Amino acid sequence: MGKIIISKGDFLEFSRATLKEFEANVSEHKINENLLQICNFLQNDNKQTKVCYIFGMGALPLSFYKKIEIMIGVEVVFYRTVLPPILKFLGFFIASYEGLVKIHNPLMLHGVFEILMSQSMVGLYIFDTEIETDFVNSVQNMQFKYDFGVKKDEGYLIYLVDADNDRSDTGIIEIISFGRDCPSEIQLS
Repeated sequence: MGKIIISKGDFLEFSRATLKEFEANVSEHKINENLLQICNFLQNDNKQTKVCYIFGMGALPLSFYKKIEIMIGVEVVFYRTVLPPILKFLGFFIASYEGLVKIHNPLMLHGVFEILMSQSMVGLYIFDTEIETDFVNSVQNMQFKYDFGVKKDEGYLIYLVDADNDRSDTGIIEIISFGRDCPSEIQLS
């Protein structure tokens, strides 16, 4: 299987570790199928060498992250307003938060993804535990575009969904990228 790259703008860095990478219009039904496929993989990953994170990339109300914080089986690593420092106080009134959530229980994946996708762009990342600290630091510092360095792991999966895209017939675009050693169970199509 060769590498397919369709214009994604400035979302992801090029990497020789990538097996396949593409952008497509997608339906909510297909998103649910993809999330179920990922959930099944995570539930059956007996080696537990992979971690799963979801990054809400858009302007969400703070209440969304407060709702996720009380869920069992997930960990809100951080959330922050995207407003400039001088306007941060408006974050209490304006939907302006992004945040990173670690999925400990795969059964929580769909619910968290759906909450964060509801009004913005969201990214799901599965990669080797060895690069977890680097990934979290990269997200906090907004480094490496939207792959945040996970392409160092040849078994990575990145699943980005923009649920409010006017370029799409469905209003939703997905960007899928996975590495050469990505488990076949999560090589989304």
